Amino acid sequence: MFAVGGYDGTQHLSSVECYSPCNDQWMTIAQMKSNRCYVGTAVMCGKLFAVGGYDGLSLLDTFESYDPLVQEWTLLPSMATSRCDMGVAVLFGQ
Repeated sequence: MFAVGGYDGTQHLSSVECYSPCNDQWMTIAQMKSNRCYVGTAVMCGKLFAVGGYDGLSLLDTFESYDPLVQEWTLLPSMATSRCDMGVAVLFGQ
């Protein structure tokens, strides 16, 4: 389970935490490239995707993926429309 971005009451976050049920603890992993609250997330092909959101100044059209094998985030091509508070889903076989 991942806690991705958000807002801590003072600032918009790029931090990401991962919960390990085996160890019953949260671990900090690599930060996203952008601060994001109201971000959409999904998992596809073993990667975690963070889509859109709000960085404290504007709605975002950017998205990025986290690869746990190399433990880094990669920016991907921007969406045509900036958005936040959206749902994100993965359809298999499409």
